[in-house]
Amino acid sequence: MGYTFRARIARSRHGNYFAGFLPAISKASAQHIRDTIKALEIPKKRSLYSLPELAKLINPCVQGWINYFGKFYPSEMKRVLHYVEETLIRWAMGKYKKLRRRKLRAARCLGRVAQRAPTLMAHWRIGCVSAVG
Repeated sequence: MGYTFRARIARSRHGNYFAGFLPAISKASAQHIRDTIKALEIPKKRSLYSLPELAKLINPCVQGWINYFGKFYPSEMKRVLHYVEETLIRWAMGKYKKLRRRKLRAARCLGRVAQRAPTLMAHWRIGCVSAVG
């Protein structure tokens, strides 16, 4: 199934916190997602892809993962999706000369794009956006 049941903090209807055994994405599934993103071989230097083209490449897989693994414990899924965001930052650093060797600037640039077009990337829709400035 790809889920791991372990003790996680939960909140009751009355606002009290307790430890419940809730499902979330397993470590093996998270690693499989990272391996799949890596296998897409998003070019890191002189990329001919534009951001909308990357969205067409990545979004079907990412949206499926969000729908399946983000159902029960979305915060665990967001941790995995930060790898997708890091990959986009590395892509931006390779594509745009002004962003080379400037990871924070690339993250802020993608954050501004996410503010202008929040539905462009599937993981941006659920709030997995890098630094905004």
